[in-house]
Amino acid sequence: MSSLGGSEPLMHLLVKYLVLASSLRKKENDHKNRNSSSIEDSFIQPMILQPLVTWLADCPKAVYSFLDSRPHLTFLLELVSSPSVTVCVRGLAAVLLGECVIYNKSGDNAKDSFMVVDAISQKIGLTSYLLKFDEMQKKLEQKTGESDGVYIKRLKSFVEKQCIEMQDLLGRNATLAEELMKAGGGGSSEPDQRASNGGRERVHTETLRRDLQEAMQRIEMLKSEKIKIEADASMYSNLASEVEADLKSLSDAYNSLEQANFRLESEVNALRKGEPYPDIEALEAEARKKPRSRVRQN
Repeated sequence: MSSLGGSEPLMHLLVKYLVLASSLRKKENDHKNRNSSSIEDSFIQPMILQPLVTWLADCPKAVYSFLDSRPHLTFLLELVSSPSVTVCVRGLAAVLLGECVIYNKSGDNAKDSFMVVDAISQKIGLTSYLLKFDEMQKKLEQKTGESDGVYIKRLKSFVEKQCIEMQDLLGRNATLAEELMKAGGGGSSEPDQRASNGGRERVHTETLRRDLQEAMQRIEMLKSEKIKIEADASMYSNLASEVEADLKSLSDAYNSLEQANFRLESEVNALRKGEPYPDIEALEAEARKKPRSRVRQN
């Protein structure tokens, strides 16, 4: 059987396939042929970007190898700023660019982290670049006004769609591998087919389990936030009751002061006129009426 690849590094081959997938998508968009978009159109790019992100994480040698070809960086910059790709693709490409900065230990001025940051600043702009992370994060976040039930249903639908696409893609890859084996003169045995099917099922099950765990974690976070909001609402309600009680106490104190002031004024006026000492009970009864009318006027 002839060799399926040359001496080119696997990482560079992955980038080539990524460029090919992007060019096919761009060609379809240019012809406005949306109906012909297939599963690969929305899923191949993330499938290639994800292993690249894992590969470069905390691995300066991988970053150096990736930046060894200048077109790789140029293509990533175009991918991050492209409006024709999905939010997920732009976000993963932004993560890959970030790894080229964080895990870059190169002493070569043409490949170091400063060069990457300068390229991002000139091509995209640092602010616009950082917004790509927010866009990707908000893609699966609960929308404003969306109930928990609707959010969980939407998230479940998204996960199921991704799993179906992954399963279909794995099936296509298995078919392609079988065709290559047959073309090389060998046939797939029945045990090999069972092993291939079992591998696809394990990948499918593991993906569903991981996505379900993430959804459950999100639900727990929502429950915690709900409890906190209810506690805050109760605290504010108690605070409002206390303020209302304080205002009532101030109002009563004000009325008492008005009564005392009226009584003193009456006594002073009576003494000035040489009149007999006024009837205190009658004055107090009259004073109780006047403060109320003054409060209503105020």
